[in-house]
Amino acid sequence: MAKKLFILFLVVFLGSSLGLKQVGAQEETVKLSQVAEFEKAKLIKPGEYKGGPLKEGEAKYYKIEISPGYQIQILYLSASSKSDDASLEYTLFDENEEKLSFAQSLVAPETKMGVFNLPSTSQDFLASQVKNRFLEVKASKKDIDSYTFEFKKVDKTDVGAGTDAGDDFGIALEIEPQDYPNNFSARNKCGGKYCSTDEKDMYKVAVEKGEKLTVKITPNPYLQPKIEFYNELRQKQKGEKKATEKEEAVEAFYVSDGDQNVYFTISDVSLKDYFGSYAMNVSIKTATAEELEEAGIVVEVPEEVVPEEEIPTLPEKEVPVIAPKEEIPEAVAEVPQAETFISRIKEVPLWLLIGALAFIVIIVVIIILALRARKRPPKPPISPLKPPAPPAPLKAPPTEEAPLGPPEARPPTEVLPTEPVGPKPSEVPKPSEEGTKGMILPPKELIGK
Repeated sequence: MAKKLFILFLVVFLGSSLGLKQVGAQEETVKLSQVAEFEKAKLIKPGEYKGGPLKEGEAKYYKIEISPGYQIQILYLSASSKSDDASLEYTLFDENEEKLSFAQSLVAPETKMGVFNLPSTSQDFLASQVKNRFLEVKASKKDIDSYTFEFKKVDKTDVGAGTDAGDDFGIALEIEPQDYPNNFSARNKCGGKYCSTDEKDMYKVAVEKGEKLTVKITPNPYLQPKIEFYNELRQKQKGEKKATEKEEAVEAFYVSDGDQNVYFTISDVSLKDYFGSYAMNVSIKTATAEELEEAGIVVEVPEEVVPEEEIPTLPEKEVPVIAPKEEIPEAVAEVPQAETFISRIKEVPLWLLIGALAFIVIIVVIIILALRARKRPPKPPISPLKPPAPPAPLKAPPTEEAPLGPPEARPPTEVLPTEPVGPKPSEVPKPSEEGTKGMILPPKELIGK
């Protein structure tokens, strides 16, 4: 009997071992085939896509790029099959072939199906990095003739930064005091319909000693917010606040004991799945004396300086202040010529100025005398003396007549000059022989010649 039991146990053990090996081999084969399909997957952008046909068990793969703070949504639109009980599967995988989101439904007009993934900023998924996701569309039961789905990339980033606030100190999002109306937080266990890892948002603010940092959160109906503070040494501080129910606004503050970067986190009170948006207001102001005392912070007040007793002093004589001559830069406009001439006259010696004035007076007197001389009547003109008349021409003395002969033998006769043509000059009266008194008369031998 014992021998039969031992043989039966051995058979069951060997059978189970063989079965496990076959299952492991099948899983390894599937995983290897998925990796090969991921490498050949087509990259898609937000929009609608149509595929098919797919035989039962056959799958089609698509590649999607995603950044922290953006949610992937794959929504079923339609499908067709010759079988009434045909079904379709959507599955999202990460780069490590880990299943993130899964959905399965019958092919029917009323079917609503989708898969979702919202990655957060974490140490292994920084804001500057882009991760790959892979969508598998599979005909899980019966053949599928065609299918259509829509890919959406929805903005779920924080404080308008284009990314998700980190969940740790090294990747906390640094912000300034102001209003931030659009922020998002969500936590869903991956493997089901939703996969969200944005379960905590951490922020960093610079605060000075004695200042009060106030944070107010106003959530949507699906969140029950919680606020926690940490100092620069990353130590949790007092001042944590929790909402008592969903959609309840909560406000918390922290008084800084030094100049430092203060961290605070926003999360949900519930440890179950949650998601939703929230508005945030961050403000900094000087803490009151009561708030400082309550926080146990002593702020040094500068000592008041008491002025020493003033010793009365005699009033000092006022000394006239002589303003220095203003230097005129070269760029100033030129001084008018008249002003320059006057200024130059002031520099001329007095004796030279007096001599110049005397010279001017003499010139003026000469001009006045000349003008008066011109005003006297002119003297009568003096008639010119008539020149004396020329003496009358002397007559030749009578000559004896020569005997006539032939012309050749005749002596040349003297030709007397003829009287000039024209009016005769007036006869000058002959002076008397005796002459007038005082006149010297020519000798008598020359009279008549």
